[in-house]
Amino acid sequence: MNSRNRFFFGRDYMEFFYKATRVFIFNSSNRVKDVKEGILVAGGQGKGNDLTQLSFPHGIVVDQMGAVYVADGGNQQLMRWSHGTRQGHTIVGSNGRSEQSNKFNWSFGLSFDRYGNVYVVDLYNHRVQKLRIDVDS
Repeated sequence: MNSRNRFFFGRDYMEFFYKATRVFIFNSSNRVKDVKEGILVAGGQGKGNDLTQLSFPHGIVVDQMGAVYVADGGNQQLMRWSHGTRQGHTIVGSNGRSEQSNKFNWSFGLSFDRYGNVYVVDLYNHRVQKLRIDVDS
């Protein structure tokens, strides 16, 4: 496999194949979908720490309201984009590594439980942080 071909495995056992500028999705029923155009939902303004940018994102979750949560590894934070917005806001963390309980040293992945808590992998602090998110603030 060369650097232009990549395999990704999704949550529902779907396999994603990327080649050049096209994405092919294969599901367990062997149906193939050729995705030619996507919709920008977060970031997209180049690498950086502005609220319209990401730096090495390493995880994504979309909630029931369509908000997109991203573990922004390079900026050491958890970001949230409300459905339909172009600018995100920082939920927790900041642009800078730390061992404090409200900061990260490379936020790497995330997951929600059924109670609305988010679990963030804090890679270089060797821990998983459990956070309660207040979406009204």
